[in-house]
Amino acid sequence: MTIQELKDTIYVYTSPDSAAPSVHMTDPQWQQKFRLMKQTVRPSGQRRMSGGHTSEAACRGGIRSGTYDGATNWQTYAMYINDTLSQLRSGETAYAWFTYQIRDLLSYEHDRLCSRYCPQDRMWILWLEGRSGNHKAKGGI
Repeated sequence: MTIQELKDTIYVYTSPDSAAPSVHMTDPQWQQKFRLMKQTVRPSGQRRMSGGHTSEAACRGGIRSGTYDGATNWQTYAMYINDTLSQLRSGETAYAWFTYQIRDLLSYEHDRLCSRYCPQDRMWILWLEGRSGNHKAKGGI
């Protein structure tokens, strides 16, 4: 196998749970991977990702040191997914930087989510099928 052949196939090893895409992936390769993701990701049946605000006792070294009142990492991520879903459903374009974000968005907009990978920016442009506007005219950012 040549180095170029290895570069051309390495994108396959980026799982739907991974963070950043392979540096060698192209949009045609992504489209193939995206079709496979659609076959493996199950629609959730919900419209939004759950995760609300929390207020919990904060402990430091086993001693209560007050109350943590804010969003957890999971809640912040759920807000990102829900905000992105709102953007997409209102006909806007959205962006994703990690494969797992697209996997989660597929759970809520399984049949309508479309994407285009921009290798120069290592990110995806997202839109919902049937929305107005021209996503291809935007290119990268």
